[in-house]
Parts: sequence; structure tokens; C-alpha cells
Amino acid sequence: MELFAQDKLEEAVAAYLRALEEDPNHADALHALAMTYAHQEKFDQAIEVGKRLIEVAPDDELAYTSLSIFYQKQGLIAEAEQIAADAGIGFLILQSGNLMETTKLMVGIVVLSLLGVLSHWGLSGLERAVIRWRHT
Repeated sequence: MELFAQDKLEEAVAAYLRALEEDPNHADALHALAMTYAHQEKFDQAIEVGKRLIEVAPDDELAYTSLSIFYQKQGLIAEAEQIAADAGIGFLILQSGNLMETTKLMVGIVVLSLLGVLSHWGLSGLERAVIRWRHT
């Protein structure tokens, strides 16, 4: 990570690849490698490593988000949306419904509802502040 922070990206890639030779399932090394490739705008490599990361760490939400971003940067919007659909609150709700996990289903619905209400309040307040003449 230090090499990445110092913008020594080629050295960082080499270090992550060495770490993966020792442990091919090292999730942190896979994620760091994928992010380094993305920073270099090598999105094909970032996507391949991102796919491997999801195989190694299927419960890592950040892995799905990163892979979705890599697809977006490559211009593959449909693929990005498909990856995003495999994680997050919407996925939790669908999966919980399919598995008859009522508690998780209700928590997901409540969280999504609260996010909707908070978004509405925030945007309504912004509208009142920015477009004052509409409310007079």
C-alpha cells in the first residue's frame, strides 16, 4: 500500500503479485492489485482481478462495488449494473425473500424506506433554499 500511496504503481503491482504467489487467495492483495490496475487505467486487468476477488471473498461488498466501477470505466454499463445487483440492500431484500428470512427482509425494507424519506426531506429542503420564489 505504501508504494501505491507514493505513486510507484509498477512496483506496487510487482509487490502484490509476489504476495499472491505466496497466497493466491489473499483478498487484500487482490483488491489492492485491482485498484492499482484501475489507477493505471488498465481496466481489463482490474476486471479480471476483481472477478477473482469476488470468487475468493463473495461476502465482500466492496469487491462488488469496485468491480462495478471497473466495468463502468470500461464503458460496460450493463455488466456494471449486473454486478451491482448482486450486492447491496436490494440484493439483501431479494435474497431474504427467496430464503424466507423475514427478519432480514423487513430490516432491508425499513432501511430502504428510511433512505427514501431522508432523501425526500433533504431534496425538499434544498429545493426550498434554492428555489425560494416557488414557495411564496
